Amino acid sequence: MAQIVRDFMEAAARWVEVTEGLRAGALDFSEMQRLVGEAEDSVLFRLKEQCHALFRVRDGRPSIEVEAEELFDLVVGALFHETMKLREGFYLTATYTPRLERMTEEVAGGEPLRKALGGLLDAGRRRVEESTLEVDDLIHETREQLLIVLRQLADSGPVARCLVEDPQRTEQVFQMDLESLLADVYGDAGRGLELALGSLLQSGHFDAAVEILDRHTLPEPAASSTRPWAAAMAAYYAGAFECAVDLLGDWLPDDATGRVQAARRTLLELARTVENETPALARRARELAGAMTG
Repeated sequence: MAQIVRDFMEAAARWVEVTEGLRAGALDFSEMQRLVGEAEDSVLFRLKEQCHALFRVRDGRPSIEVEAEELFDLVVGALFHETMKLREGFYLTATYTPRLERMTEEVAGGEPLRKALGGLLDAGRRRVEESTLEVDDLIHETREQLLIVLRQLADSGPVARCLVEDPQRTEQVFQMDLESLLADVYGDAGRGLELALGSLLQSGHFDAAVEILDRHTLPEPAASSTRPWAAAMAAYYAGAFECAVDLLGDWLPDDATGRVQAARRTLLELARTVENETPALARRARELAGAMTG
């Protein structure tokens, strides 16, 4: 589900770029291909396939029992197919308009063919205009339906994490500030941040966890205990061993015994790594590990 959220946000951001290119008359077809197509390098194709795999509507089920996830799957399918229509119209006009103009300038006669092609290109341009408006509406509907689905997944750390990992993009896509979005989905912005933080720490993304702790005000013990532990782990994996020992030396362990155990393992591994080059640091790391309980 977290990947579905990421792909929707990527699709919505790419749609903004596509519409800007269309308005400026400077859209390259490769940009359209990255948005929609029949292969994995198209974000809307990936989104459609993932939604179908998770939320496919069961045949014969009464419509009154259709769930929010299945409605989301349906609107994503509609978005994909409407954007494919836009792609076809854009390809037609972008490819054949220059050729028709050259033919008009360089070739004598052939007026019936020029008229036929001109009508075809006019139809393609109308398709682009109509589909652009329709895709705009479907992006909005998809976003609203996604919010309904997310409210039902209010215990998902990975989903919370994907919402906070790029705040600027999240706010652009959902058209509200991050804390308002988290409050909408999780009932309280702090709870959403804590879920995201827990997911990042569990998967070893310590730098990103520190960024969240620096960017937002979280309740204790996150501010006073989790941050120095996460910063120490980030320093260790970055090879900043002395910094890691300093941070763990100042750390006040909380009741999360898993973190104490991880800190001890890290300190002992650090000591083995540096004992030949910096024996004083190795000795300090071992002493600190021995003083930790939990």
